[in-house]
Amino acid sequence: MKKTVDIYLPLDSREGPNRKIWPIAMRQLKELVHVIQACGWKAHLLNPNKPVASVAEGLRVIRRAKGDRFINFMAGWAYPDFSVTPMWQLPAEVPKLLLGSAIPDFPGNVGLFAAASGTAHVGIQTDRLFIENFANHKDYISALDSFLNRGRYRPS
Repeated sequence: MKKTVDIYLPLDSREGPNRKIWPIAMRQLKELVHVIQACGWKAHLLNPNKPVASVAEGLRVIRRAKGDRFINFMAGWAYPDFSVTPMWQLPAEVPKLLLGSAIPDFPGNVGLFAAASGTAHVGIQTDRLFIENFANHKDYISALDSFLNRGRYRPS
């Protein structure tokens, strides 16, 4: 196993919200990558320059996924089909984590729950994690370590 985790970032289809969310998402992502590295893994960001803002774009971006694990990072509100249809293209055996954050006015947990419902509806197995404060690594390192090194996360 090469111990690489792909990170996919879908957001809104509207430019205004994405313009507000993206800089915050990049700060959160920086913290997330530190935790991924502390767990002994390498992060591979599938769309480093802008969020996925359509199903068609998601289908193109998801082709870059080659990791042993997959994190769908919804930093802000994201349309569920920007996740469901692209994730349907991934191998079933790759563990998948839906990760949501708390950005006021555009909460990622809304997208997370919608994507969780959609992926379950089409038979895609996922785990879920919500992070409120990305700078506080101790709050979520054990959850992320479980997902990365065991292939699944279940809250206790």
